This record gives sequence, structure tokens and C-alpha cells, in this order.
Amino acid sequence: MSDTFDEDRKNRLNDRILASVDRYDSRKRVIRISYISSIAAILIIGIFTYSYFDQATSPSNLLQKAAASSNLDTSGSEVRLILNDQEEIGISDKEPELVYSSNGTAIKINNERSLNQSTDRPGRTSYNTLVVPLGTKSQLTLSDGSKVWINSGSKLTYPSRFAKGKREVALEGEAIFEVAHNTESPFHVLAGGNDIKVLGTVFNVTSYRDDDYVSTALQSGSVEIGYTDESRFFDSDKSITIVPGTLASYNKKKQKINAKKTDIAPYFSWRDGEFIFQNDDLRYIMKKISRHYGVSITITDDTLARQTFSGNLDIDNDLDTVMEIMKRTSNFEIEKKDNRININKPNRERP
Repeated sequence: MSDTFDEDRKNRLNDRILASVDRYDSRKRVIRISYISSIAAILIIGIFTYSYFDQATSPSNLLQKAAASSNLDTSGSEVRLILNDQEEIGISDKEPELVYSSNGTAIKINNERSLNQSTDRPGRTSYNTLVVPLGTKSQLTLSDGSKVWINSGSKLTYPSRFAKGKREVALEGEAIFEVAHNTESPFHVLAGGNDIKVLGTVFNVTSYRDDDYVSTALQSGSVEIGYTDESRFFDSDKSITIVPGTLASYNKKKQKINAKKTDIAPYFSWRDGEFIFQNDDLRYIMKKISRHYGVSITITDDTLARQTFSGNLDIDNDLDTVMEIMKRTSNFEIEKKDNRININKPNRERP
């Protein structure tokens, strides 16, 4: 009897010991899992925070943030220079030329007067924006010596002085670039989802907000165009390199790019006061005339809008002269009201 009792006590004692050990192991597992989870959470938050702030403070994002903060108001008549702290300077000169000093602190306008700005901002880049309204154009020499011809209805944002290793500008509208050669500091134009990278060359970029395409026409040198390609399942970053005499067109909606050899003279002719049209339809032609002269033009007939034309147009002439020249080449009527022009089919052809 005594042996049985002792055996039972032993078994119960053994069960309690085993249960206690199990509870201790469970607590250890919980503590271990909690510890590992905490470390993982800290790592994830750290990586996310680093990536977020690293991206937010990258030169490209700071440049595009500065570009987005400058309103593109093309309704005025003056070219506007917006200095870093949103100080805005109106320039009433016709087609003004601005030249930056190599340290970015002095800006000459038409070689007649100068502006000064402070670029002494430790750890921060000072950005300027040049806004060119419809009906005019402007020329700019950046702090590295690169030249930019900016067409009407456009804006260009750039550092007052480029940092070492990378030169970046942001364009909305149209501009011709003649980039100062520097193998150690590539020049990038960010425009409509394209990153156009060069070392030193001459090229045109057209990237108006209301156009479906961003186009790059290369006159000399070499250009690499980075873009986002839309695939069936996910987007990917791609790039192409084009050679002189090539036009690359990037479809902003389909996120596809097409490059072809062509006569690129029409993409540079506006700089010299001339439009060259090569089998272009009337809708395209009137959009260019509308931007150049700062006037709204509507073609009221689709068939008329699709008619094509070729030839040269002297855009140093006034608007009335240009429209009369265009009217001689086709069968349409012009209806003017205030700052608007309607292009109509002749009355006798109307139903």
C-alpha cells in the first residue's frame, strides 16, 4: 500500500515538473518570437524610412519638386524668372537672352543689366525657373556654359549652379539644347517621363503638357533616353540610345517609344525664325502657329484639319500675314474674334 502511494506521488510530482518545464519553454518561445518580431519591425521601418528620405532628398526629386512649384502661366506677355525663394522677376524685353556666371550668382539680361542672387545655402541647391509665355521665346546660358533656346509656352527649371557629377534640368514645353561637353558630369533633361542623358551635344526636346508625345530630335553627338515601359503585368525602366538625324517619340499614354531616321531640320528651324512643314496636317500646323503667336485657333471641320501641307513659313511676319499665306495654300476661311481664330470650310462647301 505504501509502495503504491509513493508511486502515485512520484507520478504526480513528475507530471507537475513536466508541466512546469512546458510552461517555461512556451514562455521562452513567446519571448523569442516577440524579440525577433521587434527586430524585424525595426529593420523594416528603418529601411522604409531611409528609402523614403533618400528618395525625397535626391537631386532629381528636389529638382522636380522645384519645377512643380513654379506655375506655368502662359497668359502674360513677359518672360518671368523665378529665383529660389519664389522671388519673381518680369522681363519685358522681346526674346530676352540670359547669361549666368559660372558660380550662378550673377545673371546678365541682354548684356545690358545684371541681377544678383545668393547661392550660399549650405546643403541645399538653389533652383531657378524661366517661364516663357505663348507668343515669345528666350535664350539662356547656364552656369556650365550650356546654351538653351526656349520656345513659347515653356518653362525650364535648373540649379543656379550645378553640383559636381551630375547636371539636371526639368523641361515643360520645347527647347533646343547645346550642351557643354563634360565627360565627368552627364547632362540630364527630365521631360514628360523621359530622362534624356547626354555628355555634350545638340538636340531638341518637345514636351508640352497637352501633347500626347515627348519627342527628342538629335542633331549631333549621342543621346540616351530613359523611360518607363508599360508591360502586361508590371512597368519596367528601359532606355534607348539614338544617333544624329534620329527622332525619338515617346507615347505618354501607352508608355512606348519609337525612333526613326528623319530630316530633323524642322525641329530646329523655329530658333531661326522659320517653320518648316513636311506633309504635316493642318491641325499640327495651327497648333504651332497658335503657340508662337499666343492666339487660340480652332479648326471647325475634321476633314479640313486632316489636310496636309509642306513648305516654309517665315514666323518673323505678323500673324495676319502668316494666316493670309496659309489661306492661299488651301481652301478655308478665317473668322477672327478677340484673341480667337476659327478656321472654317468655305460657305459654298458647307452642307
